[in-house]
This record gives sequence, C-alpha cells and structure tokens, in this order.
Amino acid sequence: MSPGEYLIAVLLGAAAVYGLYMLICALAAHLGRRELIRSGVSSEENGDINIYASVESLEYYIRCALMSSNLERIRIVVNIRKTDASREEMIDITQKMSRNHKNLTYRLI
Repeated sequence: MSPGEYLIAVLLGAAAVYGLYMLICALAAHLGRRELIRSGVSSEENGDINIYASVESLEYYIRCALMSSNLERIRIVVNIRKTDASREEMIDITQKMSRNHKNLTYRLI
C-alpha cells in the first residue's frame, strides 16, 4: 500500500467514525427531547427549554434537556417556585450542573 492510499484510508476511516459520532449524538438528542415531551414537566418558548420539575426528578430532566440540546445551543431554564420547601436544594442542583454547562440557568417564579 502506497503512502497516498494509506492516507486516503485513514481519512475515510476518520470520516466514518465522525459520521457515526454525529448519528449517535442525533439519536441521543431525539431521545432526550422525546422524554421531555412525554413527561410533561417542560415547555419550549423562544428556543428555550423551561423545566418545571420536583426536586426528586430535577437532575434527570436537566440531563434530558442537556442531551436534547447537544447538537444546537439551546438555553435551559429551571423554574423554581419561591414558596417551594426544597427551593435551596433545587438551586444547588442547578448551580452544580451549570458549572459545566453554561446554557443552564434557573429562575425563581
């Protein structure tokens, strides 16, 4: 095998791996979006994903929203009631995850 053929084979292999990666990312985004729609704890407004979840399921739905936004930059807003007894814990969960994901914020309602 000549060096030119070897280079072409390597480039084709890299393109195939990248294509497979993009396919897996698209599948994960679809599954995350479908789970958010099925659950009924989120809504989409102006390109933002709004999450209205309890403290027990908050981290799960944040992860679903992050999964659904892995191919495009979508802002994720966690809406927390001011009168909720577990408000501080929900804020802590959101802030902990927002250190790694800059498109995640919370709003007190």
